Amino acid sequence: MNQLESLLFGREKIKLDLGCGPRKISPDFIGIDNSKMPGVDLRLNLENAILPFENNSVDYIFASHVLEHIQNYVPLVEELWRIMKPGGKLEVVVPHYKHECAFTDPTHVRFFTRKSFHLFDSRKVPFRETGWYMSHARFLVNEVVEKEREICYSLSAQKKQVLLVGPSTSIHMRRWIDYISGKSHFVTLASRLKKGIAEIQLGEGGLNRQEQIENMPRLLERVLASRNPDVVHVNFATRYGHLLSVVPKSTRRILSVWGEDVLQEAVSDKNSKDRLISGLNNSDFVTTTSDHMAEVLEKQYGVDRRRIWTIPWGYNSDIFYRTEHVSPLELEQFGFSAQDKILLSARVCRPQNNI
Repeated sequence: MNQLESLLFGREKIKLDLGCGPRKISPDFIGIDNSKMPGVDLRLNLENAILPFENNSVDYIFASHVLEHIQNYVPLVEELWRIMKPGGKLEVVVPHYKHECAFTDPTHVRFFTRKSFHLFDSRKVPFRETGWYMSHARFLVNEVVEKEREICYSLSAQKKQVLLVGPSTSIHMRRWIDYISGKSHFVTLASRLKKGIAEIQLGEGGLNRQEQIENMPRLLERVLASRNPDVVHVNFATRYGHLLSVVPKSTRRILSVWGEDVLQEAVSDKNSKDRLISGLNNSDFVTTTSDHMAEVLEKQYGVDRRRIWTIPWGYNSDIFYRTEHVSPLELEQFGFSAQDKILLSARVCRPQNNI
């Protein structure tokens, strides 16, 4: 067991005293400082802005008279936000900018006012109508107490609970999960499939597809009640789009429409088309992958262009579909070997799609 594992072992809650010095706030805190002193449990250089804790793992952080010394200030605040649980508490004490002590210490590299953390609070940030923020980290400023020598802030980490709906084995779902969780938000995947990366299943593997689709709205209501997500993002619109009809309007509702299901399934199958249209009617925003698909949604389905986000496909060279149907001899005919990585994107190249 390494040093950090031994410090975390048996703790119900993780509490950090950042820059604790020789006087840690409490024995149940993990004292962090750059110097070896009594009370310091973990030596870290906070200028590196990389903390050895998992995303969404820390309950409480106390930082007294440390942030005014940090050159790499914004990246460190973003690290604190990353490791904190949603709603986790951050207590900050810094010198008051009006007091002479803020200026007499030559190691102080910045000064703080009562509004310094407004830059991380979406309710208070200046110029929010232009979309300008100090960083991606979000904190709610709960309280600011001004004393003669100090300013004390009580903050809580603001993060999103995101519920993705779609097949758990899909490469596209994996990309969404990796991206959103990489931003330190909470992600849950609701899927019909029993296997794969799903944390919550909307159906049992023994049911046939039509039975699963019919039961899914009721099952999703159960998931919504237990998770209370901030955002529900439904993918594969012709299969799952109708589920947005059970999501409360107070929740941000997003539908992904990528192309093949609209160009093919929605034309040939009435049930698929109905599920797509239900999703379009009950979504706040629609994502798609090209300007052409945005035009299809606008002209054929009447979607307001202002509700459409176009996100180009791109590709991830670390993720591949593998097939055993191509022999080494066939690969050699095209100048490839079995070790070569080959990306093919021909799933919608078919006559019925005019491609």
